[in-house]
Amino acid sequence: MDDPIHKLLKKLIATDDLVEFDALSLQLRSMLHERIEHLRNEAKSLKPKLTPVERRKRPRNGAKKQ
Repeated sequence: MDDPIHKLLKKLIATDDLVEFDALSLQLRSMLHERIEHLRNEAKSLKPKLTPVERRKRPRNGAKKQ
């Protein structure tokens, strides 16, 4: 997979430099935040638009509606 998040994660795991680790961690956090926001927006657009349905009163105790 050629995902920028995966590439960044591989770099993060491979580094021994603490300064680079911190910088990569911040980048990764930012990328993950953007991805999550994108997925949330995508999920919202997939939700069906529900319209209010008129409720009908059902007769109670088996009584027929007149």
